[in-house]
Amino acid sequence: MSKARGLADLGNVYDDGALSNRNLIINSAMQVAQRGTSATYSSNTSRGFVCDRWYAEGYPLNMTVSQSTIAYDGINYNSSSLSSITGSWNFLQAVEDGYVFNVGKTLTLSFVASGSGTIQPITWIGTVAQQNFGSSFALTSTPTRYEITHTITGSGSGDDLYIGFSGSGGSFNVSLVQLEVGDTATPFEHPRSYGDELARCQRYYQNIEPAVGSFGHFSTAIMGLYNNGTQCFARYVFPVQMRATPSLAISALSTFDIEPFDEAPDAVYTAGGSSKSLGMQVTAPTSRTQGLAMMLTVDTAGGYINFDAEL
Repeated sequence: MSKARGLADLGNVYDDGALSNRNLIINSAMQVAQRGTSATYSSNTSRGFVCDRWYAEGYPLNMTVSQSTIAYDGINYNSSSLSSITGSWNFLQAVEDGYVFNVGKTLTLSFVASGSGTIQPITWIGTVAQQNFGSSFALTSTPTRYEITHTITGSGSGDDLYIGFSGSGGSFNVSLVQLEVGDTATPFEHPRSYGDELARCQRYYQNIEPAVGSFGHFSTAIMGLYNNGTQCFARYVFPVQMRATPSLAISALSTFDIEPFDEAPDAVYTAGGSSKSLGMQVTAPTSRTQGLAMMLTVDTAGGYINFDAEL
């Protein structure tokens, strides 16, 4: 890009009202993958998450989604890779409070991608019908940067903006996704630090797993008290306030212990909470004195507690 072109783009971006924090996408360089680095879905109707904030969906969902790498401009970046795909699919991110980008707003999408098959960028907001974001194009094995500008049309209203890609079969490897207000694709904002990106992702999803050290797995504990008999109450305070009160998902009860008594719980379920913390009711196998301190620990490989507040 010439200096003259760069200065012209900068002036245009200034007119559009964004010189910094231009990118509306979270985890645009696919750095954060709290759920793991690979997952295979077979005839699954649910969303498939790997890299945070990005999800695949299919009809049904048949593919492998993984955190991979893509080489562009001499640098290896993290990427999201969709492979072994059967049928049609979408790969999307929901942008919170997207209502400010409603009908009539012009947005510019840029990204680096490679793969096979034909890809169509898509978008919609709430009740505004899904629409194509520019024209479809054929992917190649060479990572290429694409820039597409689109003005949202139609009628309707809504809260959250959905942006992403649609295809059928093939394969797709993507990174450096940037969504900006206005009609100019600027150079990709340097990827945020991992810590900054992780905190942004934790607004929507957080997990607790056993810590791993040189001596094996170390338990991760949530403090609590016995209410009476076999009922215990523990509360987990989120390190980052979540978007909303999250749903709770846990691994098998055998991956947990109630300490210091070294016994697995009979049940763990949500017992009130907010976007700042979540209470957990724990049913213990042995009756204890009311007010006695306890810890719910995740201490087995493969154990987890997940908190989900995704859009």
